Amino acid sequence: MAAWCLVGIGCASVQKPTASVVGMQIGDVRGKSFVMNFEVNVSNPNKVELPVGAAEYRLALSGVEIASGKANPQGTAPAGAGVLVTVPVAVTYESLLNVEESIVRHGGEVPYALDGSVLVDAGGLTLTRVPIQFSGVVKLQEVLKNPHVLMHSLAAQQLAKQVFGGLYKR
Repeated sequence: MAAWCLVGIGCASVQKPTASVVGMQIGDVRGKSFVMNFEVNVSNPNKVELPVGAAEYRLALSGVEIASGKANPQGTAPAGAGVLVTVPVAVTYESLLNVEESIVRHGGEVPYALDGSVLVDAGGLTLTRVPIQFSGVVKLQEVLKNPHVLMHSLAAQQLAKQVFGGLYKR
C-alpha cells in the first residue's frame, strides 16, 4: 500500500488495475516451436500511469499443462486508460506430444486455457499481480503443414502424420 502512496495516487483512492485477454494469434513459427501471442488489455483506473512490469503464465491444451514461464510485455497503462500488451507463450512441438491423442481426436483444433497474471509496477517498489485467464481453440493444422517445421522437428512430423494421415496431404 505504501508504494501507491509514494507514486502520488493517495492511499484513500487506490484502485487495483484490471486485465483481460482480448484474443490470441499464432505468431512466430520456428523449426522447434511456435508462439501463441495473447493480447492483454491492462486498464488503469488511477490518476498516474502504471508500467506493465512482467507476466507469468501457465498454458494447458486439453487440460494438460504444456508451457509455463514468464514474459516481459512492453507497455504503460496511461492514467485513467488502458494499454494493449502482448504476452508471448512459446510452445515446443515436443510438448505437444503430451497431448497427441487429443490433437488427433480434434483434427488439429485443440482447446487451450491460459492462466496467469500481469505484474503492474506500482511506483518501482512493488508489483501488483493482476490475474488473467483465457480459453479458446488453437488451430494447429497450418503450423503442422509448414514445410520449415516439418524439416526441423521430428515431433511435428509425427503429429502431422497422425493428424493428416501423412506428411504431404493437404
